[in-house]
Amino acid sequence: MSRVFATVLGTAALLFALQGVTAVRDAYKRLKDLNAEALELQNVHSGLQSRADRLGVSAAVGTHQQGEHTTPVHDACIGAPVNSAEVIAAVVVIAYNRLEYLQQCITSLLETHGQDQRNRQKFHLYISQDGNQSGIAELARSHAPSIFHMQHVRADNFPTRKKSEPVAYYRIASHYKYIMQQMFDCWQYPKVILLEDDMKLAVDFFPYFEMGAKLLDRDPSLYCISSWNDHGQAHLVQNSTRLERSDFFPGLGWMLTNSLWQSLKSQWPTAYWDDWMRLRSVRKSRQCIRPEVCRTYNYGEKGSSNGQYYAKFLQHIKLNNVMVDWQSQDVQYLEAKVYAQMVGRKLQSARLLTAASDVNLHGGTVKLMYDGKYEYENLANELGIMNDWKDGVPRASYHGVVTLHTNNAEVLLAPVPVVEKSIKHTIRRAGQPFKAGHD
Repeated sequence: MSRVFATVLGTAALLFALQGVTAVRDAYKRLKDLNAEALELQNVHSGLQSRADRLGVSAAVGTHQQGEHTTPVHDACIGAPVNSAEVIAAVVVIAYNRLEYLQQCITSLLETHGQDQRNRQKFHLYISQDGNQSGIAELARSHAPSIFHMQHVRADNFPTRKKSEPVAYYRIASHYKYIMQQMFDCWQYPKVILLEDDMKLAVDFFPYFEMGAKLLDRDPSLYCISSWNDHGQAHLVQNSTRLERSDFFPGLGWMLTNSLWQSLKSQWPTAYWDDWMRLRSVRKSRQCIRPEVCRTYNYGEKGSSNGQYYAKFLQHIKLNNVMVDWQSQDVQYLEAKVYAQMVGRKLQSARLLTAASDVNLHGGTVKLMYDGKYEYENLANELGIMNDWKDGVPRASYHGVVTLHTNNAEVLLAPVPVVEKSIKHTIRRAGQPFKAGHD
């Protein structure tokens, strides 16, 4: 009996020992996994910290739960103010779930940014991710410390005004608000350039915005600097150095100032932020500078707007491929009074055409007059351009005047009879200190 009992005890001891070995092995494996995860996090943090040290901000990845307007600004801050003594603007790429698009955008951004080493100090690069889509954060962080990653954690529910409305437009407006709060209210950047994740940049993108920042600083009648021309299709543009003033907010790659955000933030909309920016009551007679030839190209056929306008208009946009020396360009013609006088002279001297079909028969400057939205839409359709208005303002227009270039002609689409009155009003007002008001 004692021998059997000893055998049982030995077997039990052996089983216990084996279990102990297994437990130890499992624990060791888990410890290795934890060490590997810790090392990976340390590497990510080191990259971000290196970037952050240069910027003077925290390397913590920013996460912020935001609904409509309920979250105080200080809750959104993920770092101290940036040392922006030599910074022209922060550049923020807005991303959600389009991994392939984002990779293309990053490639273009870094290539263009890397053309001048001084851009490292002048333009700080960020990717702001909305939500937790797999792969987006990993891609963004893989480019640290060149690009700083921040993350907006979306609220689960966004109440829409109508049940049929896409919730995407509410989420986008919330994300934009988060970015503005972080960049302006928290980090106190003087200016921000906003890009979407489906954009390719022109070779002179950064010199263009460096010049544009100076225009914003000295002209309070300006609303923004944009990289985009809604009528920038290849057959309608010619001059890579030509810029225009416009009452229409273009979006799609644009710069705004901290002071503008301070005037907008208390009324920031819960949805359709870009159309809200186009309202006369918001714009208050201020205008944007836009190029004749676009400084961004939008390749995003898939997105929240379901490819609206893409096949017919956006894919035919010409991206500038000329390295313009913007520091040597004379842009004084963009001053409000000078520009108004220039457009007035063009309208007076332009040959009047009675049909859009006559445009290609003449050189020089020609004009087509329209009386109201219906006539404008017909002319726009005949010329193959976007025909929509926003709060009474045609796309890319200046006091209702839309400028196109086709073959050897400069074509002006102009409203009657208010155009002369509107431009004369601008010339008179330009001689006085600017005071924002309705058009």
